[in-house]
Amino acid sequence: MNRFRDMDQYLKRRTNAPCPPGKQAKTARRQTSAQMSAYAQPFATADRALVVLIENGGVDLGIPALIDKILANIPGASRLIPDSYRAKLVEILRDAVKTATDRLIETAELTVNRYSSAVPGQFGEVAILRDGTSSYNDLKGKLITLSKAGKVIDLFILTHGGSDSISVPGGVDGNKIREMKTQFGKPLSIRSVYMMNCVGSSLNQAWLDAGAKVSSGAMKNNYLPEPSMYFFWQAWKGGQSFENAVTSAYRRTIKLMNDTVRNFISALPIPGTSALAALVDFEKFDFVTDSAPVIQGQRTVTINSDSLTFTQSLSDPMATTVLPISKLQSMSGSYAMAASVGSSPSVAHSYAFHSPSVVMQVSEYSIQQNPAALVIAGIEVADAAQIGLAAAAMVQAQVAASQGSFTLTFDKAQRLLTSEARAQMPGSQTSKKSYSRRLFWISIARVNTAEADVMINWEGNSYGEIGTPIIERNLSTSTEWSKSSANITITRTERIPMPKTDPRTWPIVYTYIGTYDPLGNGHFEFSGEFELNAFGGLKFNRHQVVSRSFADFALGGTPEGKVRKGDDVIVPVPAIPQEQIDYLKTKLG
Repeated sequence: MNRFRDMDQYLKRRTNAPCPPGKQAKTARRQTSAQMSAYAQPFATADRALVVLIENGGVDLGIPALIDKILANIPGASRLIPDSYRAKLVEILRDAVKTATDRLIETAELTVNRYSSAVPGQFGEVAILRDGTSSYNDLKGKLITLSKAGKVIDLFILTHGGSDSISVPGGVDGNKIREMKTQFGKPLSIRSVYMMNCVGSSLNQAWLDAGAKVSSGAMKNNYLPEPSMYFFWQAWKGGQSFENAVTSAYRRTIKLMNDTVRNFISALPIPGTSALAALVDFEKFDFVTDSAPVIQGQRTVTINSDSLTFTQSLSDPMATTVLPISKLQSMSGSYAMAASVGSSPSVAHSYAFHSPSVVMQVSEYSIQQNPAALVIAGIEVADAAQIGLAAAAMVQAQVAASQGSFTLTFDKAQRLLTSEARAQMPGSQTSKKSYSRRLFWISIARVNTAEADVMINWEGNSYGEIGTPIIERNLSTSTEWSKSSANITITRTERIPMPKTDPRTWPIVYTYIGTYDPLGNGHFEFSGEFELNAFGGLKFNRHQVVSRSFADFALGGTPEGKVRKGDDVIVPVPAIPQEQIDYLKTKLG
């Protein structure tokens, strides 16, 4: 059937119909314009196809697991909120999601109807792949068939999955997605791919390689499949760009969850829950940022983008996602930069890294006069003494740990329980752990030059105690220092804790300065700051290396390669021991 010829014949019949004298040309023009408009819109819609790959049982909201994650992220919530209220919160949150989605997710049939109803308004065809038609071969066959027919395809993946995988019969991974293009012989005519499966972002590039214009999937495990999918669908049908539809759906979901949980907790008839509710901040919870969408490809396409070409695959090294600023700041290297500094002969090459502490407040910034107290197990905690922790104290200043022309001095400090608290917390004696982390690797990787592997070793426990850190070279991985030279001074620094932070997480903070001369023809200066905590965490807040050599080219490499900082080690905060909670209760009143 030639649709263009049929339309032409149809319009001729309409324009050749009898008209009153003097009005024939005018009427013909008006009718022709009207009929063309009426024909053009269905024609574009008819060439769109929606393919939905769905779990046989419909959408699994996973609300109980979600509640467990929420309560685990609120200090003291798991102890303060009994199981009976937890079960009630599960029901309230499930009902909130169903209400937000017009109850279209209660059964698989209602979920299917959500998409099937898009014909004929937005799509000419909707293909639901479920039950016996949800295998990899079914998906491949449908996408190739629609591409051969010249359809513009939107693909929704509503299944479970993992890294580089979609859980359907036969399995789907990146290689199998690319094989679809190979079998078809050219890129598939896929306009967009929206995935609800966990770690969907790991398949974004595979879909782009197969022909898709744009693709979105969760960064890691997806704890928010609904109502994100519903909100996205509404925004996509409404004509928003793919990027806006995806990101706005994620934000709306966070707001719904945040408001529902906060209102529920604040209304509980339990003392301290109003303060507990104030700690609910969904966008900063790790499991929420794990669920953040990652968008790659042509982000500006809309449901009305029909004039697309699929002659070649896209390769887009950039991506869009949604993360809180605090998360970006805590990511290792978030403020790292390496740059040449002009043409000054005294500063030939430099490197700087900056990643502010998320626990300790640097002194040059102001903080509120009376910061809100932290709530632990429903009890407000204003200072470390309430949970038995003494202030961090200097043990010995500027201890030397030197060998040959390698000189290292550092302050010895520690933070322990008070004698009174220790007597009431016998568990603190047996729960300590030992930690060993690399601080610096100093080397230019040249023959006859020295290397130093500088380590920091300490003990800690879940009570917040930090045993005296010892800083030294690892002799088994370091060389003798006779021709090269290095001098490092590490000083303990007092920092003001951030408001509303668990005193057990308050770290010991050190600053350092040093010089390194590998060959006697110029040297490197370096400085920075790091912090360590009671749970084995180590974080560098800044690190800078500057070359003072007149002949950097003779040394090769970059300044950061000569004095490398250790890796950040970010660890979870353990639950506060019951002994410490009991001690805290004795300090009330």
